[in-house]
Amino acid sequence: IKERFVEGIMILKDKEILLIFLVNLALTFAWLGYMSFFPTYLIEGKMFSQMETSIALAVLATAGIFLKPLIGEISDRYNKKMILSILILLSALATFLLVYTYSIVVVLAMSFILAFTSASFPIISSYLTGRWEEKGRGGKLGFYRTMVILTGSPTSAIIGISASKYGFDAPFLAIALILFVTSFVIFSSFIKEKC
Repeated sequence: IKERFVEGIMILKDKEILLIFLVNLALTFAWLGYMSFFPTYLIEGKMFSQMETSIALAVLATAGIFLKPLIGEISDRYNKKMILSILILLSALATFLLVYTYSIVVVLAMSFILAFTSASFPIISSYLTGRWEEKGRGGKLGFYRTMVILTGSPTSAIIGISASKYGFDAPFLAIALILFVTSFVIFSSFIKEKC
């Protein structure tokens, strides 16, 4: 077990894997934040009805199902880092706009765009499997995902405490900022590869 653990940790020695891990962690933080507090935020922070909130949550939760195959096809044709940077930037903009709108129409549109966050996860998995040899790939991916889940697991507590102290706008603005920075970092990495 110790050898497997050490072998698992060693995957982060690769700077590209570490970068993707941090990107994945930011996306996990954002997605868990949306799924944990989106309904409460819309009802308490935006004063939307339960019906409006339910529709917005349904759009957020299900749009990714339709987006993933399309975005997967695009990421098979174009650079995965470029696609990730665009998806993350769109999610950042949607999160930012969500904070400043009180229109249900805008919230529904932003809910669709926020689903791009979940559509990013298969791109990351594809990127990682392309970097690792076939032998041991499953173990590495399993360890990697476990690290992401464990590291991202305090998200709900962090957002809940922040919302209690500062209101829901603050943690959603923090998510937007994290996503803006993440988009910039992954785009910078893409540009470096091209130079």
